[in-house]
Amino acid sequence: MALSNTHTNWTHGSYTNDRDYELKLIENRALAERGENLNAHFDGTSFAFGYGYDLVQNIDNLTIELRPYVSAVGGGDVDVALAEVQNLIRNYNGTTDEELRNLANQINAQITLGTEANAAELLASKATNYETALSTVLGTDDLSQSKERAAIISVLYNLVGGDTQAQLVAAITNENTGIPSTIQAIRDNNRVAAWYEIRYRSNADSQADTIERGIANRRVNESDIFGLYGSIDGIMPTNDNEAKNVIRFLEAHRPQIQVEIDHVRGLPGTTTYPTLLLRANDLDLVLSPAKTLLITNYAQDVTIDGDIIVGQGIGTIPEN
Repeated sequence: MALSNTHTNWTHGSYTNDRDYELKLIENRALAERGENLNAHFDGTSFAFGYGYDLVQNIDNLTIELRPYVSAVGGGDVDVALAEVQNLIRNYNGTTDEELRNLANQINAQITLGTEANAAELLASKATNYETALSTVLGTDDLSQSKERAAIISVLYNLVGGDTQAQLVAAITNENTGIPSTIQAIRDNNRVAAWYEIRYRSNADSQADTIERGIANRRVNESDIFGLYGSIDGIMPTNDNEAKNVIRFLEAHRPQIQVEIDHVRGLPGTTTYPTLLLRANDLDLVLSPAKTLLITNYAQDVTIDGDIIVGQGIGTIPEN
């Protein structure tokens, strides 16, 4: 049973345009908006190229994957330049900021994407690999081209890697990535569970503080694109039953959710982090539309100053 009520209200005209636009902003906003960071740069965890192409993770396939989009600096042989980049990365053992910058400069002395358009084409090529792997994993429960699918592709682009389709499929189904829970929720047509996994359960605590805050923001954006509710905007419940289901599920997980929120918001430096999107009362805010609908339908003009507890069978639409 594939996920139902998927969203196709495109912001940029098509699935591919919307997917790539969001990936560009998430992977390299400086390049998307200002034309900066086109070539190799250290992104906090690895050496990225263009829109998040991981030079370390893709080291074995680097020559094949980059050849169509890069040129050798100074007009030399691109294959020779790419081979030198592979050698630089394989032989690198530095750790300091200066050493990291030095390696990026050495890489950029060998190859360049040249234009943002080339970076965009490289991104689209890699995204296609994830599209194929996701369809393989989901099988008959595959997601249609939708905002939900675009959100999942973004999560995969960030969390899993592999040089071949077999490796990508293995990574997606690896329990250590946390992705299988999201995949199962999609198979079960359980929107709220998939949304919960994306927003609150796919940000590893072992990362550096700045990276963890950045990933938390990414997951908020991705879950917003996915949509908590089945309505066209994804932020309003479609009926009583959806409102009840969302409240039941998320309230049952409130302790775990609040632990994650408090953890992210308590990271050193978070109080001065200018764009932290995970709000202290995040759960209450996302549940507000569901609670408002139920209050409107069943408790109009009644003051409710505590929690709303939802039981089975309450609503105008029969439940299975």
